[in-house]
Amino acid sequence: MTNKAVYYLWFAAIILYLVSPWDLHPTLLDDLLVFGIYLAVLFYQMNKIAKNREAHRQSKQREHQSGEEDATASVAEGPLTLQKAYRLLGVTPAAAREEIRRAFRERVAQNHPDKVSHLSPELRERAHELTVLINRAYTMIKQHKKI
Repeated sequence: MTNKAVYYLWFAAIILYLVSPWDLHPTLLDDLLVFGIYLAVLFYQMNKIAKNREAHRQSKQREHQSGEEDATASVAEGPLTLQKAYRLLGVTPAAAREEIRRAFRERVAQNHPDKVSHLSPELRERAHELTVLINRAYTMIKQHKKI
């Protein structure tokens, strides 16, 4: 069973216990205890999920940054060639027109200066340079393929 299914089963069991006419103790003490345990487990699970999401977001961000640095580092050296343009967009020379256009739009959307307008001026400048470089690469590929 998945964690979600176990969670829902526990939830159903606790709700049934809370509304059942039979109690372990004549006062509400046992009901409050069960409800408190349920809340503790619920908060623990929510905290665990939040930590997992944050770790996943950070790993994706690191992966994105390292991939971006790898692609732009090799292109930044020397003049922009057709091979470097394809590498910058992440497509092969045999790629179809729509695939090239989609790759261009994704790269521009990822690296557009407006996406980092809240960050430091150096990062905004770097994003602007990268966007200009991506535009030049796309233009070069379009001229070569006569798109």
